Amino acid sequence: MICSQSSNKNNLCIITLGTAQFGLNYGVTNKTGCPNDEELYNILNFAHKSGLDFLDTARAYGNAEERLGEIINTEELKDFRIVSKLLPFSEIRDEASDCELFSQIDDSVFSSCKHLRRSHIDVIMFHRFSDMISWDGKAVERLLFHVKKGTVGEIGVSVYSPDEAIISIKDKRIKNIQIPFNLLDHRWISQKFLQELKKRDDVKIFARSIFLQGLLINNENFWPKWFSGSKNTVNEIDNITRQLKRKNKLDLCISYVRAFPWITSLVIGVEKTEQLKEIISLTNEPPLNNQERKFVENAFHNIPVRLLNPSLW
Repeated sequence: MICSQSSNKNNLCIITLGTAQFGLNYGVTNKTGCPNDEELYNILNFAHKSGLDFLDTARAYGNAEERLGEIINTEELKDFRIVSKLLPFSEIRDEASDCELFSQIDDSVFSSCKHLRRSHIDVIMFHRFSDMISWDGKAVERLLFHVKKGTVGEIGVSVYSPDEAIISIKDKRIKNIQIPFNLLDHRWISQKFLQELKKRDDVKIFARSIFLQGLLINNENFWPKWFSGSKNTVNEIDNITRQLKRKNKLDLCISYVRAFPWITSLVIGVEKTEQLKEIISLTNEPPLNNQERKFVENAFHNIPVRLLNPSLW
C-alpha cells in the first residue's frame, strides 16, 4: 500500500484521488469524458485496495459528490475520507448581510453532506481564497461553527499563488492548503513562502495540477496556441525525462513534486482505472534528489504565470 511509504502529516497517503473528472469533462487533454458508473466503481475500489484514503471533491465539480455518495458508503469503501470545497460565493454581494453569507455556507456544507451521504466531512475548503478573506473573515467563523458542531473536521483553502498561501498559513484556523504545483511552477520555492510554512508544522499542503491538466505529459498540440514556447518546453521535458532516466513523463512529474518533503499529498485525478494503476506504481520510484530537482528547475525560465493558471487560458 502506498500509505506505508508516506512520512506525511497524519499518515496521509502520497496520493489523494481528485474527483473533478467524475462530474465534469475536466482537463484539456481529457479524451474520454467522465467515467461511467462501472468504471467509477472500479477506480474507487482499486484506490481503496491500494491504500488511498482521501478523496478530493467540490460542490463545483458537477455531479461528482452525488456520484461518489452512491458508491463510497458501501461496507468496503466507507473508510474513504473526504475533502470538499464550498461552492464559490459568486452571487453574494459585497454588502451582503451575515444572514445571507451564513445561509450560503450552510447550504453548501449541508448539500455536500446530503450528496456524499455523510454526516461529517473531514475537510471543507474555500474554493476561492477571496471568499475566505472577504466579509471581514466571517466566512471562516461560520465554517468553524460547523467544526464545533461536528459536521466538519477541519477547514482549509484552495489558493493560486504563494502570496495567498502565506496569508492562509498565518491564519492558524486554516489546517489545509491546496496549491498548484508542478515542474514549471517555481514560485513555491521562494524563501518567503517556505519560511512562513516552517512556522506551521500542523498545516497540510495538498499539491494539485502536477500535470498542468495533462499538458506536461502530452505533445504541443494540446498546449494553448498563444504560448509560443510550447514545442521547446515539450522537447525539454522529453530530454530531461531521458537524461534523468525516468520511466516516462508521468514519472518525472510525480517524482519532481515528491522531491519537496513539505508537500503532504498529491491530488491526482484519473478517467480510467489503468491510469490510476500506473500512477500508483510510479510512487514506488524514488523522488528526484536535490541535484536532479535543481537540474529540472534550471531548465525552465520565464514561464508566464498565465500558463500556470488554466483558468486564464
